[in-house]
Amino acid sequence: MNSLTWHDENDSSSVVGLPGDVQDARTSFVTNPRYAPLKINRIDVNEIVGPTFIHQPAGTLAYYGAIEVSGATAGAHSCWVLNGGTGADECYNGTISGLLTADTFQPRSVWWLHKSYADGVSGRVQAPASNPQIVALASNSITGAATPQILVGNWSYQNTVSGTPNPVNVNLSLTNLQALSAVGRATSIDLRVELIPDTEMAALSQLQLIGDTNVSTSGGALQFVLPALQIGQVFRVTLNPIASQLSFTSPPANGSTGTAISPGSRAGAGYQRQCHHRFERCRDRKLQSGGSHFHGDRSERGRDV
Repeated sequence: MNSLTWHDENDSSSVVGLPGDVQDARTSFVTNPRYAPLKINRIDVNEIVGPTFIHQPAGTLAYYGAIEVSGATAGAHSCWVLNGGTGADECYNGTISGLLTADTFQPRSVWWLHKSYADGVSGRVQAPASNPQIVALASNSITGAATPQILVGNWSYQNTVSGTPNPVNVNLSLTNLQALSAVGRATSIDLRVELIPDTEMAALSQLQLIGDTNVSTSGGALQFVLPALQIGQVFRVTLNPIASQLSFTSPPANGSTGTAISPGSRAGAGYQRQCHHRFERCRDRKLQSGGSHFHGDRSERGRDV
């Protein structure tokens, strides 16, 4: 038997439950002597992401983060018939399971999330987050460049279904920067923040530049407070040893106009939370109690997304 597989796409519980589900499958079947004759050699969760999160960047990123934490060999993005089974069938309408618009086949925001995720998966490093509402995936480089990348998403099933924006200001704490080939021992880093908004079904032609600023490092570390991040949205943060200083603006609520704020200010109902990222090779991947922090090994390459 080549693979043990199942669907895990209940948006209200699967993100939190995936690591435990995979561990249960590993213990109950893969390493269980009773099933040794089956010769199961991999675990593939071949459908993840339910209808609530199927077009949302942050919810989708949370699923992929859970798959990486779980240690499953692979996970695959689901497709759905919209409107509870009465709408368009995105499995067969040429939209790549909903990543493109159905009429003109233009990228949606979730397409840009997949591109950013795929660009960084081969260079994965640790990105524990202290707030379970925040998912963070960091990379020491991206495809075709040595640029470090951090994806930070604000996700919550309850806030999504209730329409509660619940913005969060995330404090980046980056360490061991001297190990990055793109940064080395530079004492000044260009930190760029781009937004992947939650446009749902609408097209998105490009990421939205939120800010590009010069940040000083000390001992291979830096601290930076990101602008308020709305529910469903994802920040793409990249680093380069280039000196530039431009202003930051708060990311707009999906489709609205943003207002200027300083990087450390709070906006609306935002509140301060900690999200730590360590630029160092990872060790045994496990989910700590409560699900608010994770430490992990390098993710499996060549995942289906």
